[in-house]
Amino acid sequence: ALPIYGSVQFSVQANNSAASRSGTLSIAGQTMVVTQRPPGLQVSSEFTNPWAPEQTVSPGELIRLKSPLPFGPDAGVSASVSPQTPGLSLPTDLGGTRILFDGNPAPLIYTSSTYVDAIVPHTVAGAVTTLVEAEYNGVKIDLAQLAVAPATPVLLILGGLYGKAWLELPDGSSIGTVSPGMTVDAFLTGAGLTRPANADGRIYTRTETLPNLVLPVTISVGGVAAQVLSATAAPVDLYVSGVSRVRFIVPPT
Repeated sequence: ALPIYGSVQFSVQANNSAASRSGTLSIAGQTMVVTQRPPGLQVSSEFTNPWAPEQTVSPGELIRLKSPLPFGPDAGVSASVSPQTPGLSLPTDLGGTRILFDGNPAPLIYTSSTYVDAIVPHTVAGAVTTLVEAEYNGVKIDLAQLAVAPATPVLLILGGLYGKAWLELPDGSSIGTVSPGMTVDAFLTGAGLTRPANADGRIYTRTETLPNLVLPVTISVGGVAAQVLSATAAPVDLYVSGVSRVRFIVPPT
């Protein structure tokens, strides 16, 4: 008898445990072992240590995702935005990559075969956990279950993990040191929701009215509390999106 070739399709539930699991598939007397590895998708902060996984995210947070399996193109693709055009938003499909939070697509800044930079959508607000899935060319590649918090604030750092906080004067010029009485802008991600509500991946220019952060913000310099003048979304010429700006007066130390 001539051999007959064919294909079999099957589906299994996601493995959300910390260990691999195996099962058997029997077809016409032949038994095959199918092994399903645990989730390998890792999520980290873009600005503290982008290669150290974290377990909690917040709405609007800028994050980096990586996996043992590639879920983006070999040649990296960056989102193309125009700082001069108000009202634009980042794409949720970039180079064939999509990142889903409970099925809701996240705005993407950069994608490649090694990592993806994305912004946590505001749809996670109020949830206890969220299922994060990485998709490439319509195929689900990897996943992770993460906790959700109202905010996970992280200051933006210049010069890598052990650099200085990213500070600017109100005119946009960078500064390395501060003195008492100066009005200074600091920048962070993971500050939570805004009022009015900030659309996912929304891009703001310096000429627009910036939405305020909903949660109260405090900042200190050398352990001394500073006077906070404003806490808003940051304009696009600082960073694409997912960043907040806190303007404060440096206290005497």
